[in-house]
Amino acid sequence: MISPFTGGEVITKKEIQTLTYRSQTFQVHAHYYECVDTGETFTTEDLDALNLLQLHNQYRERNHILFPEQIKLLRERYGVSQRTMSILMGFGVNQYRNYEEGEIPSLSNATLIRLVRDPRNFKELVFERKIDLKDRELADLLRRVDELQLPQSDSFNDVLSTIWNPLDVPNQFTGYRVPNFDKFAQMVLFFFDQMPHLYTVRLNKLLFYADFGHFKKTGFSISGARYCAIPKGPVPDEYRILNDLLVQQGYLEQTYAERDDEVFEAFQPFQNRQADTNIFSHSELEILQLTVKTFRYLKTIDLIERSHQEAGWIDNEANKNPISYQQYGFMLKGL
Repeated sequence: MISPFTGGEVITKKEIQTLTYRSQTFQVHAHYYECVDTGETFTTEDLDALNLLQLHNQYRERNHILFPEQIKLLRERYGVSQRTMSILMGFGVNQYRNYEEGEIPSLSNATLIRLVRDPRNFKELVFERKIDLKDRELADLLRRVDELQLPQSDSFNDVLSTIWNPLDVPNQFTGYRVPNFDKFAQMVLFFFDQMPHLYTVRLNKLLFYADFGHFKKTGFSISGARYCAIPKGPVPDEYRILNDLLVQQGYLEQTYAERDDEVFEAFQPFQNRQADTNIFSHSELEILQLTVKTFRYLKTIDLIERSHQEAGWIDNEANKNPISYQQYGFMLKGL
């Protein structure tokens, strides 16, 4: 980036600003450039988009409005097309498609979308709109809804939901992403691919910096994982349970290591399993690679100390509180 005023050097700056969106006020980390020679400030389309995204994300969170990926997953859960979903919801097909692509619904439409997450409410909607559906389509829909209402026994998802409550996300503590266990697991495997001899303390810091580093750049985390502050630095919330699930699902296997005459628990990829990098977007892969490049040769004790300089850890360590991406992600120093 060069200055549009002089063609010279610019520096990136940010400041907390209070902005209004749909009659509600929010604090955002407003990003802008400053010309070194003249002191003039300016923004770009990318920075404007990042600033606006913060407003939209906080508005959705405050008003319990589903995010685009949630709206799409909801439709796929019921196995219907965008056209059918728009008929059932009473929206125009273009309007519904725009919701999946990022447009924010009105509060009334958002409430309706949120309510039909419950299959019982969705079934009522199907009956109300049955005149607009073909007989085969109606029968398939009702069968699918009845299947979703049957008791489900899934110990993995039951355990995972105690950590990542699917009804309470995305939010500022998930980096405005729906938590994605497979993507989290692939991040773990990626770091093992790049740094084979990883212990839990070091791995937890790498995951933190990758997720928060991506949020700093894009306004979204990679995995949707929550992080909390403990004495040795930021860690994924309930990381011990997550490690057990990674073993259970065949991503890692538990081993034991010896250091300074002490034997302790360790992990390694199950049967030399490697990361599937196709799951990551271009920006996600860039941040993962930058995380490796930045911390590959840094001793673990120094990595811990680096994480202790982060405001997210400093402000939350005393009570082991969760760390807000929105509040602290743009303040990240280490990456």
